[in-house]
Amino acid sequence: MTLTEKSKSTILRGALVLIAITVIGEVYARFLSSKPDMSPPALKERAKPIDPLYMPSLFSRNVLAPKAHSVYFSRQDAHRFELEEGFEDVVKWEINSHGYRGPEFSWKKPDGTTRIIIYGGSFVFDIRTDGDRDWPRQAEKILRQRGHSVEIINAGIPGHMSFDSLGRFFTEGHRLKPDYAVICNKWNDLKYFLSSEPLSRQIYPFVLQTDPRYEYSGTIDRWLCNLSQLYCRFRYWNYERKRPPPYVDRPNHDNFTNKATDVALRQYQLHFEMFIDAARRLGVKPILMTQPLLITRDNTKEERDTIEYEKVQLSHERLFEAMELADERVRKVAQASKVPLIDVSNSRVAGQFKYFTDHVHLTREGSLEFAQVFADELEKLLP
Repeated sequence: MTLTEKSKSTILRGALVLIAITVIGEVYARFLSSKPDMSPPALKERAKPIDPLYMPSLFSRNVLAPKAHSVYFSRQDAHRFELEEGFEDVVKWEINSHGYRGPEFSWKKPDGTTRIIIYGGSFVFDIRTDGDRDWPRQAEKILRQRGHSVEIINAGIPGHMSFDSLGRFFTEGHRLKPDYAVICNKWNDLKYFLSSEPLSRQIYPFVLQTDPRYEYSGTIDRWLCNLSQLYCRFRYWNYERKRPPPYVDRPNHDNFTNKATDVALRQYQLHFEMFIDAARRLGVKPILMTQPLLITRDNTKEERDTIEYEKVQLSHERLFEAMELADERVRKVAQASKVPLIDVSNSRVAGQFKYFTDHVHLTREGSLEFAQVFADELEKLLP
């Protein structure tokens, strides 16, 4: 037998072994695996319970999808959840058919009801609480127990800053005919306080992106997926491998020393001024509200470990300073415009570690406590 013949025999045996392994793998994937179908349509079907939270919007970066659905929030996205072991999903948000957190409501305000709509980011949305435990809903319950016929609409959207609140109010919120419109934004605005660039050069619209795990990438990909479940598994593994990690190591915040710019502070102030002007023109009573945070001048190391300094690129001292400057601007606007101010940045909730899961989001206990604070302050303004 010549060397060439030996080589051919080796190659043939190798090919037969590879074919056998492929066939065994394919049989296992199709008939023995706990998830026998890993094709893009099957994966997409199994992912249906996790509805998309956002959709694009022209006058704000995004809005909540306008349909009744539930959204699950994973414990991986929280710093301090005090829950039993074994929970995969720790909170569930109910989004109504209009795209707001909470129960269904009519666009037409009920007769004899004082309607209040509250704008803000994830603090107002209250992402760490499930069901009807968000503080706007709990404040509504408190006020109703006190004899007030009120309806509070939670218009918070995670990630939104003051310009988003303004855009959503004058393009949609006014149609709800609220008696009062509250705006509460600070943390998400602080993320842009370092730059002197115009805000329009920093903020980009939200764009829905197709998840490649659930969509075919072409004719050949479709053909291979239909042909082989083994290929489907390799394909899924490859896309999973490319996904970013759930956590990003926090850089040393001691290196962040910059401070808020006057240009950014003026832009922040302008949003509140325009919110007031829009509300008055629309026959709505505006209310400004400062935002309570965990951040204080003297936070402990344990508390500082939950603060996402990388989001704002500020040292602790500069962050506290920027927070104070932001509150001063809101107070200044309220005083100059002669509008009510619910000043809760120094309330009994602010700076209390037991009430916060991180620098901005409330625990369940914190939500209930802040609902009491907000209800007490709002009650002073109700007829």
